Amino acid sequence: MDPAGLHLRRCLAVVNAVRKYEARVTVVGNGQIVDAASILGLLSIAAIPGTELVLSAKGPTADEALDDIANVFADMPTA
Repeated sequence: MDPAGLHLRRCLAVVNAVRKYEARVTVVGNGQIVDAASILGLLSIAAIPGTELVLSAKGPTADEALDDIANVFADMPTA
């Protein structure tokens, strides 16, 4: 994960990825479940490096959405 954690720019990349698909994607982190299409929801997780995030999706393009969003998180630089 990025040394700054899940910051605004990364959250925006996730939101933009989610909006390309016909799926409802959620992210679980720090005891919260948030809609991955909500930049404020993602920021509220306050994920720092090492925070475990769990993605789930439902809908016709759920698998594709998960793959794309997982790649967004995987592209984060590590500390």
